[in-house]
Amino acid sequence: MSSIVRRLLFALVLALALAACSGAPGAEPIATSTPSPEPLPVQNDLPPTATRDPLLATLEQPTIPPLATYTSPAYGFSFQYPVTSSLEESDGGQTIWIDKQILVTISDRNPEEAVGDGPLIETADSTIVNGMTARRLSGTLGAVGGNTPQRFESVVIARSNRYYAIWIYELRNDVTLPADRELGSIPLRTLEIFNTMLATLAFSA
Repeated sequence: MSSIVRRLLFALVLALALAACSGAPGAEPIATSTPSPEPLPVQNDLPPTATRDPLLATLEQPTIPPLATYTSPAYGFSFQYPVTSSLEESDGGQTIWIDKQILVTISDRNPEEAVGDGPLIETADSTIVNGMTARRLSGTLGAVGGNTPQRFESVVIARSNRYYAIWIYELRNDVTLPADRELGSIPLRTLEIFNTMLATLAFSA
């Protein structure tokens, strides 16, 4: 290649370089931009929302067994309790055991005035049971008389010179434990039956 041609090529490259750096009049500047990064896919570790099986949802709910009705013609009262619970009646209907853990008694004596070896009443408050004025008692039963020490609650309704009481105990009456046992609490299931009996308690006269 001749020296003249080399000089012309060099001059042309130099002119183009100067035009790019300084910008020729009327020429559009060359835009430079950094391409935006592609967005990362969102990670979702949670499982997709599933439609709950209505049958499964029903099975997960606590089921309430059907209720039976106990009626006392002699004393004119009634209450309901689960058909799955046992009921034992004695003393002509003055004593009724439900599941050997809930006791219904009818007496001429006020339980709050018990003397001697009676249960230790720790609290006594007025309450309303199914529209009726009542007394709610709680306390402990001692070991005197061969009893197993335990907690109890009771609701007492005074009516026609009688005291209708429903007692609920921590243990069944066929359970015997040492006299120095540590007291526990009344089982939730037994409390539910107790509350059902109170909510359905009614007198015919």
